[in-house]
Amino acid sequence: MKKLLLLSVIALNGCGVLECIDMKFERDPKPIDEVVTVSLTFQEKEMSMELKCEEYYDALCAERGNYWDVREVGSEKAGQTSSFRFNDAELGEVEISVPLCGHMLEGREIPLKHVLPKINGETYWLVGTENGVGKYRTSKYMTETVKEANFNLSMSINGKQLK
Repeated sequence: MKKLLLLSVIALNGCGVLECIDMKFERDPKPIDEVVTVSLTFQEKEMSMELKCEEYYDALCAERGNYWDVREVGSEKAGQTSSFRFNDAELGEVEISVPLCGHMLEGREIPLKHVLPKINGETYWLVGTENGVGKYRTSKYMTETVKEANFNLSMSINGKQLK
């Protein structure tokens, strides 16, 4: 049985067998001591939140391999983030997700146009600014019915303003 397992690991090395075996071994996340403060100003509303991040072993039974990645504490994967959620008198329900933990910790330059607010469940993209007010649309392309909204939105990470 051991020889068969060893032969299959060697013979199927490129087919994800090692990754599938590797994912069976649970690894505890590694805490990161840094706290990230994200501040948001939407129209006249100001709010902020503090986030903790951790390293976790991202193990999938896939050929891309398994590796250590960074996520927000309490999330399952790196792509899941917290959101600011509130009701705006003019627009309705607003949800604005914070950038990825890994990007914030790396000090990566995150453009404001990558912050995609959802208004009443629809995603809006920044298409320009006029007199300091952001112009947002539900589509970057004019091939479909487009909703528009104009509002002030700014975000900072650890005091550094997104541009």
